[in-house]
Amino acid sequence: MENHWQVVRAGQIMVSDTPEEMWEQACAYFEWSDNNPLSVPRTMNAGFMAGKELKEKMIRPYSMKAFCLHCGISEDYVRDLLNMKDSNSLYYMVIERIKMIIHIQNTELATVGVYNPAFVAKLLESDLNNRPIEKLTIEVVHGLPELSNSEMEILEKVNLEKGMKQDSDE
Repeated sequence: MENHWQVVRAGQIMVSDTPEEMWEQACAYFEWSDNNPLSVPRTMNAGFMAGKELKEKMIRPYSMKAFCLHCGISEDYVRDLLNMKDSNSLYYMVIERIKMIIHIQNTELATVGVYNPAFVAKLLESDLNNRPIEKLTIEVVHGLPELSNSEMEILEKVNLEKGMKQDSDE
């Protein structure tokens, strides 16, 4: 499996001189992403493999940043192409097509649960509006009851509660 930095280091990127070359590079990036899934470690929870760690292959999400990296261009360059007044420009149409493919791949895989839908929504909103992702806030909740470690512990708590209830009824 290759990572993005390995592709860049190997010099496999080339800056495009034409919209057609940019489209070909985008297709090469999409193909590379499809052929290089992410390897995610997973610990098995049940069965004869319980406790063992396996590497699960996950589809690599397309992104505008990765596309730019693979094509040897900057996001500013892409933004400039999109901000051109002439929406009939071939560069403009190629970039719009690439954005649509990235959007569709991310939303389809979020819809079926492969990717986190909330994260993808934030990411795509950021990409579409050329804004940085807003910071997420996490609220820590205190004062929750302690979790039990076993079924026996739960049964003991239930029996204790039943005993207290019977004592109060008498």
